[in-house]
Amino acid sequence: MSLPPKKPAWQGRSSEGRPMSAQSWDQYSIKAEIHRRGGTLTGIAEEAGLKNTAACRLALSGSNYAGAKAISAWLGVPFDELFPHLYRHQRARENRIRKGSAAASQNRAPRAAAARAS
Repeated sequence: MSLPPKKPAWQGRSSEGRPMSAQSWDQYSIKAEIHRRGGTLTGIAEEAGLKNTAACRLALSGSNYAGAKAISAWLGVPFDELFPHLYRHQRARENRIRKGSAAASQNRAPRAAAARAS
């Protein structure tokens, strides 16, 4: 019988060894965790193929959504857990587009109705 694979010691834990919770992530703890794992914000942006290498630095202050997604993927932490208070508007827009709701493009319905009326 084989044992389940062990998680790395750092996975799901802060640099102090405590389990990470949704409330404990802020820009300083995110940056510290990246550096603790041997990464840099610029390196993450380059690995993600972002044109702006400052994207991840800007993401920590809420100014770059693509950089925030790259950080989330690199750390392996769900986006909503890592940035619970940032980018709410952008995530809501993505969800509407993904679901294909009419709210994603409010201009289509009036144009279609105008075309039928002619």
